[in-house]
Amino acid sequence: MKTYEEIKEETRKTLEGKDEKYKRRYLKLCKSLRIIISEKFLWSISIITCLIIPSIFHFIGYFKLSLIDLLFFLLLHMLYWIFKGSKDTKKLMDESSPEIEMMIQAVNEIIDESK
Repeated sequence: MKTYEEIKEETRKTLEGKDEKYKRRYLKLCKSLRIIISEKFLWSISIITCLIIPSIFHFIGYFKLSLIDLLFFLLLHMLYWIFKGSKDTKKLMDESSPEIEMMIQAVNEIIDESK
């Protein structure tokens, strides 16, 4: 994991010579990354995918789906999420969240310095 000073230096190089509007957009991007790497967001994306892929095959006529089939897919998704997905998500969040928070703090400091 990178230190705060390393992250701040990389961010400073990235934002060097950029205008205030670009820096604000960069800050919003960093904040959106914090939202994207959250357990609820990743769970919702996986459940949507779990329902959309079988639905696509159903609409192109590859196989027929009933309500029981969809419930079976949901049950499999829940079991996967309980035993594997939740642990992987927590691992990803533990690795990424501190760096994202430090990056947001560094961008805020750089914006404040440029004023």
